[in-house]
Amino acid sequence: DARGPPAPKPHVVMLLADDFGWGNLGIHRRTEDDEDPSVKQARAEVHTPQLDALADAGIVLDRHYAFSVCAPSRSALQTGRLSVHVNTVNTDMTTINSTDPVSGSAGIPRNMTGIAQKLRMAGYRTHAVGKWGVG
Repeated sequence: DARGPPAPKPHVVMLLADDFGWGNLGIHRRTEDDEDPSVKQARAEVHTPQLDALADAGIVLDRHYAFSVCAPSRSALQTGRLSVHVNTVNTDMTTINSTDPVSGSAGIPRNMTGIAQKLRMAGYRTHAVGKWGVG
C-alpha cells in the first residue's frame, strides 16, 4: 500500500475535576492584575500545579453550562446530550424513573449511548476510575 500503515490511534484521557469555581484553578489566575490585592490573595490561596500542567499540555473545555450539583454535568459529559435531556438533579439510589422503559432507575437511561460505548465501537478499550455517578 502506497499510503503506508495507518497512524496509531491517539490515547484519549478525559479528566473531570468538578466542584471547582472558575477562579479555583491556577491557569485562570495567570493574567490578572498583579497590583490588585484581591488577586494577590487569590494567587496565595490557589495552588493547582498538576491540573495546570495537564491543562497546558491538553485541551481545556471551559465554555459550558453547569448545574449546582455534579450528576447533570457528568451525565452531559458521558452522553454528549444537554443535561435536561438526561438528568437534572442528584437523586437517591432508590429513585424510580417510570419514564425509562429500560432500566427504570435514576441516572442515564441504559438505552442511551454514552462516550465509552462510542469509543469501544471505534476500537478503544475504556476504563472509568473515581466518582462517575450520574444519578
